[in-house]
Amino acid sequence: MGITAYDTMREYMVIGSTLDGKFQMPMMPRCTLDKIPEDSLDFESSLARSVRGHKNLNVHFYIDDYKYERVWNQPEKYIDHFRCFNSVCAPDFSVSPKAPFPVNLWNKYRNHAMAWYFFLRGVNIVPAVGIYDRDSYDWCFDGYPTGSTIAVSTVGRIRNKESRAEFAEGFKDVTGFTTRKKRGTDRQREREEKLRESVKTERVATSVDRDTGTSRAKRKQAYDELSQGHRKRVKHKTKNILKKHYQDSRGGNDRPRKRKKPT
Repeated sequence: MGITAYDTMREYMVIGSTLDGKFQMPMMPRCTLDKIPEDSLDFESSLARSVRGHKNLNVHFYIDDYKYERVWNQPEKYIDHFRCFNSVCAPDFSVSPKAPFPVNLWNKYRNHAMAWYFFLRGVNIVPAVGIYDRDSYDWCFDGYPTGSTIAVSTVGRIRNKESRAEFAEGFKDVTGFTTRKKRGTDRQREREEKLRESVKTERVATSVDRDTGTSRAKRKQAYDELSQGHRKRVKHKTKNILKKHYQDSRGGNDRPRKRKKPT
């Protein structure tokens, strides 16, 4: 995959992922939770200091898009935050039949790219499957794994009888697709885990993550101490050079005599 200048499209998020479907959506990781979370809360609420029992909670993005647009803009800032929780549902940027098709496709791509990015960095990601109208069935299910735990939201889909019937029909289709186990699913899972471990190893080796036990503040302190020691050595060396130069100009080690004050 080619990288644009300055990586403005954030292609680094999908490096190593499998691209699926005619629009090449990044494949979300397969999820098998060892422990079902006791409760779920939205991303904005998860930032509150009053939250307790993180390992028993799930974080979801079934809120207004503008409230978590910052996660897309600065994903590395929230990696440690998401690791504290039992699991995190994949982001759910809105896909609406009233929106232009390129906008829907772009939002779906962002959902999948962020899910893959956080998965490689040690976050337990639950694929969040969006159920849209039937006209989008030829692309809306691309990039979802089979044999996986999934998350589905009913927000805005059960307001009237028609939307409820459409949602129920789509839910039946999506569960039949995601629960069906295809050949190579285990092999794909092994590949994902190897990629995840390689990223973790690289992260430890380069000392850019908390797993190294060296925070940014400690690294800055060590650098400042090193710089300070260097400045002291340079100052001491310069002082000795000037002293020697002065002694040579005086023809010996005699110190200059103090001038007497005029009486």
